[in-house]
Amino acid sequence: MLFLLVFAASFTFSSEITDPRFPAVSPDGSEMVFCWRGKMWEASVSGGTSRCLTPGEGLVSHPAYSGDGAWIAFTNDATGSGDVYVMPSGGGVSTRLTYHSGEDTVLGWSEDRVLFCSSREGGANWVWSVSPEGGTPVLELAVSVNSLVSTSDGYVIERGSTPWWRRHYTGSASSSLWKVENNTITPLGQVNTDQRWPLVQSDGTVFYVMEDGNGDDRFYDTAGNPLSDPVPGGITFPAAGADGGVCVFESAGKLFSCTLPGMNIQEIYLPDEVDLPFPMEKLSFAGVYTTDFSVASDASFMVMESDGEIYAATITDGELDDAVRITTTSALESRPRISPDGSMVLFQREADGKVSIVLGYVDISEGDPLRIDLDEMNTGHEVSRNGEWAPSGDFSFLDGEGVLYVMDVLAGRASKVCDQRGILHHSWSPDSRWIAFSTTVEAHREDIFVVPSSGGTPVNVSRHPNDDFQPLWPSDGRRLIWASRTDDGNYYIMQAWFDPEDWEAEHDEKDELLDLPLEVVQANTDDLYMRTEELCQVEGYYNFYGITPDGRKIYFPADDLDGSMDLYSVDWDGENLSRESSGDFSPARIQPTDTELAGAVYFLSYGSTLRNNDGDMLSWTAPYSMVRYEMQKQKFCSAWRRLRDNFYDRGMHGVNWDEMREKYEERAASALINEEFNDVVRRMLGELSASHLGIYGPWTYNHTAYTGETGIFPDHRWNGSGIRIDSLLPMSPGYLAGFLPGDIITEIDQIPVGQGHDFYAPLRNTTDREIEFVFTRNGTTQRVEITPISQWDLWNLQYDEQLARSRRTVSALSDDRVGYLHIPSMNQESVRNFRRDLYAEGLGRDAMIVDVRGNGGGSTHDQILASLARNTYAMSMDRGGGTTLEPLGVWEKPLVLLINETCYSDAEIFPAAWKELDLGPIVGNTTYGAVIGTTDIQLADGTGFRLPGTGWYSLSGDDMENRGVEPDVLVLEMPEDAGSGIDRQLEAAVQAALQQLQGYPSD
Repeated sequence: MLFLLVFAASFTFSSEITDPRFPAVSPDGSEMVFCWRGKMWEASVSGGTSRCLTPGEGLVSHPAYSGDGAWIAFTNDATGSGDVYVMPSGGGVSTRLTYHSGEDTVLGWSEDRVLFCSSREGGANWVWSVSPEGGTPVLELAVSVNSLVSTSDGYVIERGSTPWWRRHYTGSASSSLWKVENNTITPLGQVNTDQRWPLVQSDGTVFYVMEDGNGDDRFYDTAGNPLSDPVPGGITFPAAGADGGVCVFESAGKLFSCTLPGMNIQEIYLPDEVDLPFPMEKLSFAGVYTTDFSVASDASFMVMESDGEIYAATITDGELDDAVRITTTSALESRPRISPDGSMVLFQREADGKVSIVLGYVDISEGDPLRIDLDEMNTGHEVSRNGEWAPSGDFSFLDGEGVLYVMDVLAGRASKVCDQRGILHHSWSPDSRWIAFSTTVEAHREDIFVVPSSGGTPVNVSRHPNDDFQPLWPSDGRRLIWASRTDDGNYYIMQAWFDPEDWEAEHDEKDELLDLPLEVVQANTDDLYMRTEELCQVEGYYNFYGITPDGRKIYFPADDLDGSMDLYSVDWDGENLSRESSGDFSPARIQPTDTELAGAVYFLSYGSTLRNNDGDMLSWTAPYSMVRYEMQKQKFCSAWRRLRDNFYDRGMHGVNWDEMREKYEERAASALINEEFNDVVRRMLGELSASHLGIYGPWTYNHTAYTGETGIFPDHRWNGSGIRIDSLLPMSPGYLAGFLPGDIITEIDQIPVGQGHDFYAPLRNTTDREIEFVFTRNGTTQRVEITPISQWDLWNLQYDEQLARSRRTVSALSDDRVGYLHIPSMNQESVRNFRRDLYAEGLGRDAMIVDVRGNGGGSTHDQILASLARNTYAMSMDRGGGTTLEPLGVWEKPLVLLINETCYSDAEIFPAAWKELDLGPIVGNTTYGAVIGTTDIQLADGTGFRLPGTGWYSLSGDDMENRGVEPDVLVLEMPEDAGSGIDRQLEAAVQAALQQLQGYPSD
């Protein structure tokens, strides 16, 4: 009976619909539709029972009534990232209107056409329209928009870079309103605070949402006058009827209506009187994805983590026998670890914002299923995580701050090892007297430390500028092994010898010493970094490795020349570097077993599939059940706790984080589909007013068709038959096939295109497949074969063309005295291209423009600055008088930097350093103000979650977060510039470079 009561309680929800999104109001203001649990629902604006209009497949969003109320347009992702559909307003069969695999998001209606934004044909959220009868969409506005409203004389658009859920942002990237009338775009009430969701009242008055001085949302008119009282729960997704008499919006997880113009706000009661579109309890089989595991050293059994539960299976002849489920709670159980002697298991359990360590006692009896009896340990800490076994049978763990503790299992008491915070990896010596750990010492770079397990002062034993991490102690006790890496992709396995005599011994003597394990480890840390050797160097990143218990063989991931990552190994002495697998398996959680007892190596391929060193897949299944409400609640508590323990500002930007949990926990738990759950969590994240926050996924395979791209851009003014070509992207398939502007395409792959026939429909699933185009040129019908490319390849071609166009502009405006280079990202590829371009573009030129606009960040600012900010220290001269300055490859001539509001993260650290080093004038607009170091983690079901853990500050101590870098020469871009091919910031940068060159000798 108790089980039944608990089970029933987990199904208890609010009596009202929670967190509906995207309301739309009928023209007369009496009816509305909204999105909830992935579907579109209809209800009266006065409230009451809702009716589902779209019970089919796909996630439905952004509905909009036509002006006459006869139709509803909406976006559905059932056929791709999002396509436009239309259906009768009272319900009925929907019709698909767009066929591009990009994301098409409905914005509203303009007379008898559906407006949507899309990034097709090179535009970034440009405005398109399509007839409800179908046909090829028409480009209406080559301007990036977030939302818009049609007015009697044009549009009012919202544009900006801040996400809708972020609050309290004031900066260059804030959303702003613009009036579009007769091909002219002018600012409308510009302020440095987000202005969102423009709407129109019955008298034509435009109003919108903005925060007031206290941080509460209100409706405002374009003169900046508040029209409503503050709405403490926020105002999101507002929509008004076509007659402008009623507005509906979401606030605090509910829908509200307000009369216009009086702004009388009332809650809309929507009882939860509908059946769930899916079962509340998910019954399935675990084992499809394995997220972590631990194997006994003798390979007798394995413990696995999947879907937040712990399972176990014995191993026979290298195969997993019938798996059994060890845990049955709604908590997240993870990170299983088997004790060195194989008698016990530990894992961590996260529930209700707390993390505990659970011990399991293993019972393997011949002929009986494997059994593990569990006992949750009281460590005295709210958070006890990352447990590791000591050979003695005790274990260590980290608290929420990353401080290391040792748990005496028999005494039931935990003791602190040292005061060091932020420990990342740790392991025990074979005699349980020492612990080695790694932690960051400079920026993101880690070092290796050794400390007595009974407590003491840690000693830095690696002392190396590389990232040194994951120390492991082999059973001989004479050595310590760790991984090391550089930012530019070099990965090393390192080994240090504690005893100077062992270090000085010959190779064969060392080999014999490994068979003589020390009973008492003498961790001589004096100058240990001088007794450290590099066993191998490969291409890799922050990859975890594994060693056999005796440390004679090390297994690790590495990249080959084609970029495929597989399993490699090297012997203890650095010999026999070998590739162990071939198949681009991307190994993780590598665990070799005892060479003498088993010898197999197990790993996770792409973090989800169990394999051995032969590449064989180890399949397993076990019954699995999950209650959606409990899963969502657990995910929320985990996200809330991880952010509490890791956010770079302990004060949480002044936000009471406990109150945020109370405010959003139940709403998140009631959001039964992940898209709505993620939106609730985003609302909580938005309260912090910080960058580098986010939640996404979980990733699922998309079976829908992808559009093959040709680089052919239609003439949207053409009203004749077929598709008339307006332009072609250089080096694209259409360009290389010989098409010319003015050609008229009539068929693609034997499918007609033109009036009523979407140009992109026959291009579905044609990437890398040869298809036939039929077209006319000067009245003559011709045929040509084309092999379309992916959208990613098209974007790369567009980037190349934009780069070439910018260089032509700079060359023409400067009489070829100024060079131009662009850094699209702060990654290693961009560093390599930067060094190449700095030489190639700089050869024979007198100044250089460095452009970081549109750069989303990374971690390579220092490498780029090394080519710009090093002092000259020597000069060499050949017998002919040719001189060369040292250092080589450093630009010593005038520089100009281009920035704008799309510079983010490391692309802001770079201009901040540029200004500090006084490298030259900075031109453009103030950067975003988003400067936090972040990491990505996964929640229980694979949902991605970001943890911004490292703040960046100026030398004077100012937090760079929410403080953009200001230019020396302010030049604002207009909304229409990008679509018109205008770059006024680049033109100003050329003028700034030429001013520096006045009186400067030309090469």
